Amino acid sequence: MEITGLLIGFVAGGIIAWIMATLLVRLKTVSKQELEAVNEKNVSLHTDLIVAQEKLKSMQEDEAELRTEIAAYREKTEQSRDEVQALERNLSGTTAQLNVAHDTVQKQLEEIGTYKLELKSMTDEFNETNRLLAASTADFNA
Repeated sequence: MEITGLLIGFVAGGIIAWIMATLLVRLKTVSKQELEAVNEKNVSLHTDLIVAQEKLKSMQEDEAELRTEIAAYREKTEQSRDEVQALERNLSGTTAQLNVAHDTVQKQLEEIGTYKLELKSMTDEFNETNRLLAASTADFNA
């Protein structure tokens, strides 16, 4: 009886070993359909990766171009700002000169007004003297 138990144990162990070996083989092997599906997915992902890399490269080139343009615009802006500041300084100087010239013209106009009044006074005096002289000459000739 001991041998029978031993034989039954060996047979049962062999069957269990065969089942386990079959299951392990099935676990380690992949069906052809699954392999094709995985390969297709791999090719698709690889293609997507290449497209994404090309898109990234293109975007990086665009970014570099934009950065170059931005730098050029900043430089232009700085130049324009410098020009505006120079023009503002020039305008301030010109405005100051204009104010001085305006003050000078005002003073000269006041002087001209004074000279005009003096000239009118002298002209009136001269006319009065001429009238008196004409009257005296008329009296003397008469």
